[in-house]
Amino acid sequence: MVELLDIFARGGGGVIVSYLEWLQNRAHEHWKEDMVNQKLHDMLVGATEEIYKFSVAHNLTLKEAAFAVAIKRILDTKRRNSQW
Repeated sequence: MVELLDIFARGGGGVIVSYLEWLQNRAHEHWKEDMVNQKLHDMLVGATEEIYKFSVAHNLTLKEAAFAVAIKRILDTKRRNSQW
């Protein structure tokens, strides 16, 4: 679990906060820092739980599971949008 948290700590948090800022701008809203921190926390915890469960179910390392989940999300989105 420490390995996965290390991956997120290296850049995931900054990327997510940039995404949250983008959402705020699109909605013409301004969120307080506490709200941004809560959304960041919720996203990181949710992603960590998803990746951990995937790693256990498929007997993968956390890093392998993180890549697999990311690729699965991309493919699911492509299929949903019928882009190929």
